[in-house]
This record gives sequence, structure tokens and C-alpha cells, in this order.
Amino acid sequence: MLSISEFSEMCHLPPQTLRYYHSEGLLVPADVDEQTGYRSYLMEQAETSHADHRPAGHRDER
Repeated sequence: MLSISEFSEMCHLPPQTLRYYHSEGLLVPADVDEQTGYRSYLMEQAETSHADHRPAGHRDER
């Protein structure tokens, strides 16, 4: 399992974007700790996070 910060680095998406995607049901974490609210992701989810959820015309500014 990957923390949201580890996952965001792998996917080149800010944690805020991952939280938004979760709230919209676009990319749901593999686990959310009930006490802390911390999100955890699986390595396999990184494969689907790149192209599937970026808005049309999005440019990576890095």
C-alpha cells in the first residue's frame, strides 16, 4: 500500500487532486483509515491514474 504522498509522486498528481478524484468517485483509494481518514492506494492504481482522469487538454507543467 502507498500513502497519498507516495502515490501522488508516482502519478505526478497533487494530493489535492487525488482527494478531489476520491470525492467525485473517479479514483477511489484502496483503503481509507476510519480513524484518521488517511487514504492508501495500490501500486496497480497508478497505472490507471494517468490518462483516465486528466481533463481533456491538460498539460503537465513540470
